[in-house]
Amino acid sequence: MDITLEVIVDEINEGNCLVILGPHLLGKDGTNINIELNAYLKERLGDQVNFYTDDGFLSFDPDDRDMYIGRAIKKFYEKLEPNEVYRQIAEIPFSMVINTAPDKTLNKAYDEKNRAYDYDYFKMYEAPEAPPTEHSTLIYNIFGDYEDTDSMVLTFKDLSKYLYRIMNSEPKIKSTLNEAKAVLFFGFSFDKWYFQLLLSLMRLEKKVKNSWEIPKDNIKNFFLEEFKFKFFDNNTAEEIIQQLYQATQAGTIKAPKKENIEIELYISYAWKGESEEMADLLEKVLEKNQIHLIRDKNDLEYKERITEFMKRIGKANGVVVVISDKYLKSRYCMFELMEIYEKNNFEARIFPIVLGDAKIFEVEGILGYKEYWKAKMDDLNAKMVGADAAKTLGPEYEQCERIHGYMDKVGDILKDMNSLTPEIHRETNFVELIKAIKKQF
Repeated sequence: MDITLEVIVDEINEGNCLVILGPHLLGKDGTNINIELNAYLKERLGDQVNFYTDDGFLSFDPDDRDMYIGRAIKKFYEKLEPNEVYRQIAEIPFSMVINTAPDKTLNKAYDEKNRAYDYDYFKMYEAPEAPPTEHSTLIYNIFGDYEDTDSMVLTFKDLSKYLYRIMNSEPKIKSTLNEAKAVLFFGFSFDKWYFQLLLSLMRLEKKVKNSWEIPKDNIKNFFLEEFKFKFFDNNTAEEIIQQLYQATQAGTIKAPKKENIEIELYISYAWKGESEEMADLLEKVLEKNQIHLIRDKNDLEYKERITEFMKRIGKANGVVVVISDKYLKSRYCMFELMEIYEKNNFEARIFPIVLGDAKIFEVEGILGYKEYWKAKMDDLNAKMVGADAAKTLGPEYEQCERIHGYMDKVGDILKDMNSLTPEIHRETNFVELIKAIKKQF
């Protein structure tokens, strides 16, 4: 590894390196993704939209922005999937990645890798705020988000408004930019005048700025003189990213430790089978997102009363509940659920995952569980002959009676909550569950 990359590695390890992504890394064979977008728009909308190749802007009737242009752009970006370069970037612990396109393909790459990150974008018509700082990496779309049509810089008029806003207000990302000591530029055509102006507005004068080789000498000299750029000679952006990725895989680059307040939740589930497999998977995924699950197998201390631990679950501010047929027929599991239910704010405090064998979405299924607990009560009642038997079995009978009494009420709540399917949770790496937990805490 050459000395320039060693410097970059050190700054990444210190949490001081940010990346600015241009439109050339995502396009096929290194082409500008905007070219692909504009070909797509032309095919769908014909003469309703024009593209100025030299400057990279669109031209269209303003009345078409939301109804036609915004919808078509959204469909285009929704279909984009991360390429190998984006997946490698997602593994490298950059403190910040500034994306100059309104897509969220890099976000998809982070989600694929179960890498936690913050996300924000510049909103053209809203007052700037401080960026989120929950995680060690921030992805910031500096030219808007395709799901917010008004935020995107699509036309020359948009750019004029955008630059005016940047110059007359403090950008959200100013503090993060100030903290960075090294800046990497990947995927750019540096000859656009507005890009040069934007660099000046970012005030990156005292940063170490690196890019791969610029083929045009006059443009290279301009950036050498005006912005004090340094260049990775004879290396493409893909090669540089791959070297940094390999250094991350080898452990030379490590994610800087960030002081975060970790969210703690309890988990209620049935042992063994699919329930425990789900609990194990949840524990791994949530830990990567600074959410710690308190579970009996890890946190129930030697000689601690099991009932007291279950009561702690009942009082908890948040509980992930893995509902299965076995869970609904387990006295211990249902004791935990009843404790949660009786401590108020039941719906707000639980985050349910309903497995396929839990029959709670039909009235017959819930009635079946009520009958199950009624049969349990009848069986215990028959056995409580004599004072000793009544004394021994009485508490168990009371619990079964309690579960039987609340079964339909709790079941009605659970079946009416959009808990998503286990398959959706697994396929999306529990992204909606994580969002819901972080929104509440």
